[in-house]
Amino acid sequence: MQTIGTVLPTRKSLKATEQYATKIATIQEKKGQAIKGVTRRIVCGEVRWYKSEVEFAVVSKTGEVKWFEIREDGYEYAKRGN
Repeated sequence: MQTIGTVLPTRKSLKATEQYATKIATIQEKKGQAIKGVTRRIVCGEVRWYKSEVEFAVVSKTGEVKWFEIREDGYEYAKRGN
Protein backbone atom coordinates (compact mmCIF):
# COMPACT_ATOMS: atom_id res chain seq x y z
CA MET A 1 0.00 0.00 0.00
CA GLN A 2 1.31 3.43 -0.93
CA THR A 3 1.20 6.28 1.57
CA ILE A 4 0.31 9.83 0.58
CA GLY A 5 3.03 11.38 2.71
CA THR A 6 2.79 13.80 5.57
CA VAL A 7 0.70 16.92 5.92
CA LEU A 8 3.02 18.30 8.57
CA PRO A 9 5.42 21.02 7.49
CA THR A 10 9.03 20.12 6.92
CA ARG A 11 12.09 22.30 7.48
CA LYS A 12 12.32 22.80 3.73
CA SER A 13 8.67 23.87 3.37
CA LEU A 14 8.91 26.19 6.40
CA LYS A 15 12.03 27.83 4.94
CA ALA A 16 10.34 28.28 1.54
CA THR A 17 7.27 29.81 3.20
CA GLU A 18 9.41 32.22 5.21
CA GLN A 19 11.37 33.27 2.10
CA TYR A 20 8.14 33.91 0.19
CA ALA A 21 6.65 35.95 3.05
CA THR A 22 9.82 38.05 3.30
CA LYS A 23 9.82 38.66 -0.47
CA ILE A 24 6.17 39.79 -0.46
CA ALA A 25 6.69 42.04 2.59
CA THR A 26 9.68 43.67 0.89
CA ILE A 27 7.69 44.34 -2.28
CA GLN A 28 4.80 45.79 -0.28
CA GLU A 29 7.12 48.02 1.74
CA LYS A 30 8.88 49.39 -1.37
CA LYS A 31 5.56 50.10 -3.12
CA GLY A 32 4.24 51.86 -0.02
CA GLN A 33 7.36 53.99 0.36
CA ALA A 34 7.05 55.03 -3.29
CA ILE A 35 3.68 56.71 -2.61
CA LYS A 36 4.34 60.40 -2.10
CA GLY A 37 2.99 62.27 0.92
CA VAL A 38 1.92 59.31 3.05
CA THR A 39 2.66 58.16 6.59
CA ARG A 40 3.12 54.48 7.44
CA ARG A 41 0.95 53.09 10.23
CA ILE A 42 0.15 49.58 11.40
CA VAL A 43 -3.53 49.08 12.25
CA CYS A 44 -4.62 45.68 13.59
CA GLY A 45 -1.56 44.04 12.03
CA GLU A 46 -2.15 45.62 8.61
CA VAL A 47 0.34 48.11 7.16
CA ARG A 48 -1.50 51.20 5.94
CA TRP A 49 -0.17 54.28 4.21
CA TYR A 50 -2.15 57.32 5.35
CA LYS A 51 -2.50 60.40 3.15
CA SER A 52 -4.85 62.05 5.66
CA GLU A 53 -6.82 61.00 8.71
CA VAL A 54 -9.61 59.66 6.50
CA GLU A 55 -7.75 58.42 3.40
CA PHE A 56 -5.27 55.55 3.30
CA ALA A 57 -3.75 52.98 0.95
CA VAL A 58 -2.99 49.30 1.39
CA VAL A 59 -0.52 47.45 -0.83
CA SER A 60 -1.80 44.01 -1.85
CA LYS A 61 0.31 40.86 -2.08
CA THR A 62 0.48 41.38 -5.84
CA GLY A 63 1.84 44.90 -5.34
CA GLU A 64 -1.34 46.77 -6.26
CA VAL A 65 -2.07 49.94 -4.31
CA LYS A 66 -5.69 50.05 -3.12
CA TRP A 67 -7.13 53.28 -1.68
CA PHE A 68 -9.74 53.47 1.07
CA GLU A 69 -11.58 56.21 2.89
CA ILE A 70 -13.09 56.36 6.35
CA ARG A 71 -16.50 57.97 6.13
CA GLU A 72 -18.50 59.80 8.79
CA ASP A 73 -20.25 56.57 9.80
CA GLY A 74 -16.84 55.18 10.87
CA TYR A 75 -16.69 52.45 8.24
CA GLU A 76 -13.89 52.02 5.72
CA TYR A 77 -14.86 52.04 2.05
CA ALA A 78 -12.81 51.28 -1.04
CA LYS A 79 -12.45 54.34 -3.23
CA ARG A 80 -13.80 54.17 -6.74
CA GLY A 81 -11.26 53.48 -9.45
CA ASN A 82 -9.22 50.94 -7.45
